[in-house]
Amino acid sequence: LVSESNELVDWTLRACRSLYLAKGWFSLEKPEYSWLWWFHDIILALYRMPGVIATRCKMQWFGTSFVKPIIFLHNLPTFWQLGIPPETERNAVLSLLGKCEFEGRTVWKTALSQQYPPDLAVKVAELSLAARHLEELACVAGSDFPQAASEDDMGLPSVKDVIPDWVPWTERPKAGLVRGGAG
Repeated sequence: LVSESNELVDWTLRACRSLYLAKGWFSLEKPEYSWLWWFHDIILALYRMPGVIATRCKMQWFGTSFVKPIIFLHNLPTFWQLGIPPETERNAVLSLLGKCEFEGRTVWKTALSQQYPPDLAVKVAELSLAARHLEELACVAGSDFPQAASEDDMGLPSVKDVIPDWVPWTERPKAGLVRGGAG
């Protein structure tokens, strides 16, 4: 499975780069602590392309009972708005650690958080339509293809943040955000 997973990462990043080069948009969404961010050098090559930023949000903001921080790596001019927290934040009551019974089976709790909450799906659709409208306006005006702005970048986690504690390091590096999107 490891080689298949690596192939999937390679294909995904090639697809994002191809869309970018064809003046198209892409959005790559994963949990903040996803294994995908371990491919740091490859991710940074995409992240440092002009018009590409990271937007951070929490599924909790879109109606779930758990926090689950997620990151969108994208070049859409409107997706930065996903990172705006609601005026009143719902309390997170569920932990995603461990297992639970669900529909007669024992499952990892993270399996219950795989799908987008409906409110997030609606917001993504609205922002995608708004980006399409900006593209139409730019085309009529003869302007450049609209992409994300560097001032809206929220930073990627450093690889030091996403490597689990069980990984044997003699000296764990300091954590922190990596900046540099929309170069």
